[in-house]
Amino acid sequence: MQRVDRVIGMKRTILLFASVAVAMVLVGLGGSRAEVAQPRPNIIVITDDQDANSLEYMPYISGDFKASATTFPNATFNFPLCCPSRTSILRGQYTHNHDVWENRTEDDGGYEKFLAEGHDRSTFPVWLDNVGYQTGGFGKYLNGYSPKAHGKPVGFDFFRHHNRTWNNQAVAAGVHLDDQIRENAVRWLKQSIPGGPLMLWVGFLAPHYPYSYDPIYAERFTQTTLPNEPSFNELDVSDKPKYVRNAATLTEAEVARLEEENRNRLRGAAHPRRGDASDGRGGRSQRRDG
Repeated sequence: MQRVDRVIGMKRTILLFASVAVAMVLVGLGGSRAEVAQPRPNIIVITDDQDANSLEYMPYISGDFKASATTFPNATFNFPLCCPSRTSILRGQYTHNHDVWENRTEDDGGYEKFLAEGHDRSTFPVWLDNVGYQTGGFGKYLNGYSPKAHGKPVGFDFFRHHNRTWNNQAVAAGVHLDDQIRENAVRWLKQSIPGGPLMLWVGFLAPHYPYSYDPIYAERFTQTTLPNEPSFNELDVSDKPKYVRNAATLTEAEVARLEEENRNRLRGAAHPRRGDASDGRGGRSQRRDG
């Protein structure tokens, strides 16, 4: 299970698994158990908020893992915001079709909007569960979802939100939440593999705001600078749209803040329980779990 631990424990990457596509091909809309060919593959969906540039700091992901994975270089999301994008993953629809436009309920979005549209009853976890897959979900879900208020999402045989332990208790203060997500997911995976085809959904928190990371990485990436793109804080924007021309250039303090936030994002990606990670200076993290 060492490889399983590394894959589940890794930082969520922009490498897009063909999981949803595979699920829809195998299951179809309304397919029966008899129609599904055997043997059926296990499916792992890892959702993230990571940019491509940060992969260079993750040697395992950009090396061995990428070499054995499927990459979609032209994949795009038409609405790159948390709740609309996750709804698109769950439903296989563009935003203008599933109609979840924002993260917050008051802005015509969030989990309540997802429920109001009836989407919870028809997602790829539901489709897979209906044809005999074991389905487990761990970590971040849709904005506004609450285990206490909403219970277990439809389609998941087992689900633990990012702030819950395996026994469905609140995560203790001081415990790194992505550690808890990983431990829950790996435990379920090890228990479920002998039982037949499974689908595992894992949603880590990092590198999303507020950019949490294990404290042991506080001194890492201290010299890492922001990606040096020509458009960053460009002085001459006369050829740009009006909203860009009207925007003020960033101050030194604002650039410093962005730089520190970027370093914190990388610290989250370099978590020791997600495989080896480089600090951009040839160093690698030390794994605490072997």
